[in-house]
Amino acid sequence: MPLAQELFPDLLGVRPESITETMGKLRRDGPKLEEWICECDDTVKAEYARLLLHA
Repeated sequence: MPLAQELFPDLLGVRPESITETMGKLRRDGPKLEEWICECDDTVKAEYARLLLHA
């Protein structure tokens, strides 16, 4: 995500290194995130898709 890593520091007002560190953590821990996601995530995704289809 080179573009994101260039834009996010300015948008968030943080050091570029912070973005790099965070991206590394997300790559490493990403599979675990699904376990931590709210159980309503599927409901939110389904409703979002439903609304897009009826727009």
